[in-house]
Amino acid sequence: AFGIENANLFNQTNVERRFVALLYDIGRVLSQSLDPKKILGQAIRLTCQALGGTSGVTLFLDKEKQRLFPAAIYDAVKDTLSNDDVALEIGEGLAGWVAQKQRPDIIMDVRTDDRWYFVPSTDEDVLSAISAPILEDTQVIGTLSVHHDQLNAFDEDQLPLMEAICQQVSLAYSNATRYQEINRLVDR
Repeated sequence: AFGIENANLFNQTNVERRFVALLYDIGRVLSQSLDPKKILGQAIRLTCQALGGTSGVTLFLDKEKQRLFPAAIYDAVKDTLSNDDVALEIGEGLAGWVAQKQRPDIIMDVRTDDRWYFVPSTDEDVLSAISAPILEDTQVIGTLSVHHDQLNAFDEDQLPLMEAICQQVSLAYSNATRYQEINRLVDR
């Protein structure tokens, strides 16, 4: 029993070490850019790769319209970034639900969860998803979602990691937008 407990602690320590290393890598990569769109694209690419996702999307909130618009859509098979004009209302789809509740969540099977919003151009192979809000202070500014082509691809242990990644994204995004605002003021 003592050996099994030690093995479990060793495995847990390895998982935590990988999470910390991943957060460091994401923070380092995101802080190298002052382009908000590039930051969002890098964030979804790195998060999909880290979680083994087959696709993902970063949505950003248009505060005036109160809708979530895609900032970057990642396809792991093609290793490409794109965007689309599909917008979600707050509360609509998993990402809209996450934005409304301001907490991450998982859908183990998108075919059986009413929160899933199917997008024909990107979601044909999606069977499970994980999503977390991107918060600036206490305000939602967007969401980050990773999709997988297998059922039950994500687990509850990944929710804190998604939250931590979104904190890194928020910090990098805020720094980049402030930098652009200062440049606009200086150029006047």
